[in-house]
Amino acid sequence: MKVWGLDRPMVIGSAHKLGLEVDHFRREGRAYAFRLIPHSSRSKYSRRTRLGHRVKACCYHGFRDFISVCFSHGADRVQSMHGDWRTEESFVHDLYRLRTLNVGSIMEPAYMVDLCDCESVA
Repeated sequence: MKVWGLDRPMVIGSAHKLGLEVDHFRREGRAYAFRLIPHSSRSKYSRRTRLGHRVKACCYHGFRDFISVCFSHGADRVQSMHGDWRTEESFVHDLYRLRTLNVGSIMEPAYMVDLCDCESVA
């Protein structure tokens, strides 16, 4: 994930405020690039694999909340492997597509929102 227009403490603070961590934090041009992860495979915003195994990976809700917080703090742009947003409005408009994004295979589809573990942890 990459964020433009925020300083390092703001990006890390936004993640920590939600109970998330940033991993492999680095500067790439004018953006900060990093991997967003939950504190553990059993914490809020963790997700499961298609087979139901817990993994230390961020779910749809974690990405959604983090990107919203970044825009509320004045980010100029947020980019992930699933999209590139320059305004919060464009991000909100794209939420349905992200919810129904197939992160599995064609033969065995798995959708981001179905792999979420938030309801059982919250």
